[in-house]
Amino acid sequence: MIDFVKIASRLLPRATLLIIMLFFVQSIFAQERIITAGFQFKPIFTSDFFDTGLVEETKTGVNFKLNQKSGFAFGMVLRKGITEKISFETGINIVKRNFAKNAKGAKKYEKKLSFYKENYI
Repeated sequence: MIDFVKIASRLLPRATLLIIMLFFVQSIFAQERIITAGFQFKPIFTSDFFDTGLVEETKTGVNFKLNQKSGFAFGMVLRKGITEKISFETGINIVKRNFAKNAKGAKKYEKKLSFYKENYI
C-alpha cells in the first residue's frame, strides 16, 4: 500500500522551495559576458543534531559500532554570464568522509577498522 503521507512529507519542502524560487526569479540578475572562477573548501564535522553520530547494531552476538569522523569537501566552480538573466555554471567537488568501525564479540573478539569514502559531485 502506498503511504501518501510519507510521500507528501518528502515532497512538500522541495515544492515550497521551488515556489519561493519562482517568486523571486524576476529580481535575479546575472552578470552578462563575465567569466568567474572560485574554489571552495569545507570541513565536515560530526554532529548528533544531524544524526551523523554513532550507529550501533547487534547481530548474531556481535556488537557493531560505526562512527563518522571528520572529513572535507573541496572543489572548483566556473561561471559564464550569457545574457543579463542567464548564466552557465559548472564545477566539480570532492567529498571525503572518514569512518571508524568496531566489531566486538563474546569471546574476546574485537576488530577495528578505519576507512573513508570519496564522492565526486
